[in-house]
Amino acid sequence: MKTVAYISALLALLISSCDIKKSNIAPEKKFMRVFDDSNFSSSYYPLDILTTEDNGYLILAAAKLDTTASLWKQSPFILRTDETGMRIWERRLELPYVDPVPGIMANSNRFSLVCMDNTTQQTHIVTFDPLNGNITDDQSLDVKYPLSVYVTENNDIVLLSFDVITRKSIISKFNDNLTLQWQTQLDIIDDIRNHIIEHLNKTGETFPFFIGEVKENGLVTTYFVNCFVNYTLSMVFTDVVNGSIKGLLNGYQDQGAVSSAIFLSNNNFALSKYSFGDNYLLPNTYVDIREISSVKDMNGNFIPELNPDAKFIVRRYFLKGRDVIVYASDTKDNQLAIYYYEAETNFLLGTKYLFDTNPIEISSILNTPDGGLLLLARTFVVGRFPRIALIKLAPDQLGF
Repeated sequence: MKTVAYISALLALLISSCDIKKSNIAPEKKFMRVFDDSNFSSSYYPLDILTTEDNGYLILAAAKLDTTASLWKQSPFILRTDETGMRIWERRLELPYVDPVPGIMANSNRFSLVCMDNTTQQTHIVTFDPLNGNITDDQSLDVKYPLSVYVTENNDIVLLSFDVITRKSIISKFNDNLTLQWQTQLDIIDDIRNHIIEHLNKTGETFPFFIGEVKENGLVTTYFVNCFVNYTLSMVFTDVVNGSIKGLLNGYQDQGAVSSAIFLSNNNFALSKYSFGDNYLLPNTYVDIREISSVKDMNGNFIPELNPDAKFIVRRYFLKGRDVIVYASDTKDNQLAIYYYEAETNFLLGTKYLFDTNPIEISSILNTPDGGLLLLARTFVVGRFPRIALIKLAPDQLGF
């Protein structure tokens, strides 16, 4: 793989949309990188990104080097860059490691990824050296088909997985030593096995599986998990101590669900949802975590320009002296869209569109040490070849 630095057409559009002269900003403040591959049969699915101690970046992706291959051939792929987005090293993990889960785990000074075993479908937690990508540890967990992972403030691990035999969503909590603390099983009435397989191997619809924490009086009391339960994709609220179910925010049939969420305070969340192909933003909305409710009853801001059932990333950052809810998604006309809301007032501070000549899909966003934003995306070089893209916005390019 080689790094194509400053792809001319893409960068020209990016800079023109920001109204910034190239000479005014240092190269680490803003850039666009597309990481190309001379193997036209390869496909890359960026999953997550984090900042390293030297202000560089670690990128986790799934890589399929042969698009004609059978199931379980999405290799975990790690890419490290410097602060300007230039590649330092890359590493693709070989079999039996396949189908990595979104999220680089950084806990107890370890960097790890979660993936599946090619043969047994067991979950692996693979720890690697951030200096070179070499594997330093590998531990297998007694759960199969991992879908989402979350590292808590106490370095515990909450894992969402799927039991293909009993047709259940499984929520498991492990301590830092990977000892199982509790496990909650949720019945799924519909047969979604094929949907889960297609989600994992990127051959069909992908679902917004995610996990987060709720604080009450300064203490983490509840986890929220977006997963299948009963008939729908729903947000489940579980007790942190024993995993018991507290409440449920139901999806609506197979046509509506929460697509992203972060907890704010006092049972208020920043959410996005989709309903019959339409997309809505709910930057500060109340959810009773101890009741059963439905996402179809929640009103939001309709966003017409987005792709049907669009993927969303939502974060809360302190930007330009403001407490800001940041949503990122992708539009019908090949743009990345960023929406900024003031956290306390729900006031829309601004909207930013980043143009692209090729299809592009948001994967993750990150607040950078200089107060800017980094967007990890999947683009299609010449409209055909899925590749990893990295876009850095300086603080005065944000759009508000």
